[in-house]
Amino acid sequence: MSLIHQRATAVRHTLDAVRAAGLGAEHNTAEQIDAAREALRNLAAQPELFPTEQYPFRSELASGFYRLGEDADRRNALYVLVGKARASNAPHRHPSWALIAGVSGNEHNVLFERIDDGSEPGKGKLRKRGEHSIVAGDVLYMPAGDYHTIQVDGDELAVHLHIYGIGVDGPENRGAPVFRGPDSEAYDVNNRGPLSLGVQQVSLAQVVEAHQAKPLAFFAVDHAVQLPGEWPAAVPVSSVEGAALPAGLPADTHQVLVLIGDAEPVEVVAERLARAGYATAVRLDPAELAAG
Repeated sequence: MSLIHQRATAVRHTLDAVRAAGLGAEHNTAEQIDAAREALRNLAAQPELFPTEQYPFRSELASGFYRLGEDADRRNALYVLVGKARASNAPHRHPSWALIAGVSGNEHNVLFERIDDGSEPGKGKLRKRGEHSIVAGDVLYMPAGDYHTIQVDGDELAVHLHIYGIGVDGPENRGAPVFRGPDSEAYDVNNRGPLSLGVQQVSLAQVVEAHQAKPLAFFAVDHAVQLPGEWPAAVPVSSVEGAALPAGLPADTHQVLVLIGDAEPVEVVAERLARAGYATAVRLDPAELAAG
C-alpha cells in the first residue's frame, strides 16, 4: 500500500477507535482513557507514516499544527507537530481533553492546575502538578481545564501526535486565559483569530504511486494545471473567501483529496473541505507538475 493510502487508513482507524472510547469533556473513566491512549500509541508506533519533509516548518523552529483528520464539527481533531529544540511556550489550557503521543524526539510537558477562584479578571494563580517527557512509546492524557507548557528538548527532531476533543482552531479556544509564565499571576485572554492548519506536502512520485494503487481526487487551487493524460482532470477551486465547495467531491468522505497549489491557498480550501467532512487532504506543489 502506498504511503498516502497507508497513512489515511491508519488515521481513520485511530479516530474510529478514539470515538468508540467515548471520551467526553470531563469525568472520563480509566477504561475510556486507556482505550483512546492505546489507539494513539499504535499510530505513533509507525514513524514511517510521518516523514518530516512532509511537514515543512511554518516558523523558525516548528512546523505548527498539520491536520491529519477530524470530525466536521472540529471534534476528535488529530494533528502532527514537528519541531527543533526550543524554550517552553506560555501556560495555556484546552477546552476539552487532549492526548499527546511521541513518534520521535522529546516533547517535555509541565502540567498545572489553577488554584485561584477566578474572581479577578486578568489575574490568577497556577500550581504545578507534574511534568512528563514524551518520547516514542509515551502517551500523555490531559483532562479539560489543565494548563500546560511544551518545550522540545535535545538534538533530535521531535515528531509528536496531538489529538484534542475540540480542535485548536475551534471558537471554544478564544477567550481562554494564557498565563504570562508559570509563576506569573497575570494572564492574557486568547483573542487570536482563526488558526491556520498545515496540509501535508507530498511529492509527485508519492501521488503517482498512490493513484496507481487506488484512485485519488484532484483539485487545482487557484492554478491551472495539466495532469498526466490518463488521470482525471483536476477540478478547479478558488481560495477566495466565501467561494463554494468544488464540484466533483467524492461520495466517500474518507477518499484522499490532492490539493494542487501554493501552501496558504491550499490551507484555506482544506479548512473549507474539513468543515464539510473531508479532512483527508494532501498538498502537491504545482511546480512539481510543471517540472515533471
